Amino acid sequence: MKGKKVTKRGKIINRKVNKMTSQQKIKKLINMIGMTDPKVVDITTENLGTADSLTESRITCSFEQKDAYLYYILKRHPGRTIVFCNSIGSVKRLAQLLGLLKCVPLPLHASMPQRQRLKNLERFRDDPRGVLVATDVAARGLDIPDVDHVIHYQVPRTAENYVHRSGRTARACKEGLTILMMEPAEAYSYAKICRTLNKTSELATFPVSSHSLASIKELVNLAREMDGLMLKKRRATHAQGWRDRVAKEMDMIVDDDDVPSAHMDPAIDKALKVKKKRLDFMLSRPLFPKGFSFKYPTLNDPDALVMPEENALQVMKKSLETGELKRDKRKGKNDALLKLEKRFKKL
Repeated sequence: MKGKKVTKRGKIINRKVNKMTSQQKIKKLINMIGMTDPKVVDITTENLGTADSLTESRITCSFEQKDAYLYYILKRHPGRTIVFCNSIGSVKRLAQLLGLLKCVPLPLHASMPQRQRLKNLERFRDDPRGVLVATDVAARGLDIPDVDHVIHYQVPRTAENYVHRSGRTARACKEGLTILMMEPAEAYSYAKICRTLNKTSELATFPVSSHSLASIKELVNLAREMDGLMLKKRRATHAQGWRDRVAKEMDMIVDDDDVPSAHMDPAIDKALKVKKKRLDFMLSRPLFPKGFSFKYPTLNDPDALVMPEENALQVMKKSLETGELKRDKRKGKNDALLKLEKRFKKL
């Protein structure tokens, strides 16, 4: 017989087992324990895992554009900010780059000595505009008050990491903002996080001025070129040091002319000096100029030509309100068109 099992004594046993619903499982568990007058508390919410006072947003860009967008946010919307990366290598590279751009970043990762980690955390707490570049080692177990922004420089590997990272802000009933920077290769991980957290829609896009971003990109690209040259020089110096140690241990005499090395190449030092001079000049100018009146040049106030800094959370809230108004207007127009169509049909 299909779907049934016959024992040796001729008894028929149904092979199929009915799956129980969540309510049935809870009821069965209550009966097994022998609880009387039980109270069931449902702790699941619509925004699973994140605080209600947290405003979430995202920026979709290519991998090459992430540095420019990050620098834009840090300079246009300053505040106590934690930038999370997925690896120690990314933290080191980003800290080096932001250091060249005069952002004074504070790195934090597991390979650092405990004393240095505590020192960087203390400096970050004392600076209202501090920038902490960290791995997930800072995502839990640390109570850092008044963190304004959390930036996911790379999409977290799991939804749990996303929740813990985002939980560094919007603490103790205070408001906070998270910005998830996503490149096309990270779209699958992003979608997986949204599904796990039961998000019915995508994260809203954080508003960025394309005009201001253009000048930022030129600045960041110059800093990246400098970082590449400095890395090349460090590697060459390290390789030369290794060769010297080996030669000393083997009692060998090596002629410097026979061992070409990049750190002895004056072209690298010359290129670094030229690029540093240009970078310092660009950093001395306003990053976000408002404009210049050629009609009345004497009325131009140098301070008035610089766009004021803005609160990132307020900018995001304003963008969300504007988006809702536009949707309401479109909905109103569609409703009006439907009413007109109905009238014409009656005629």
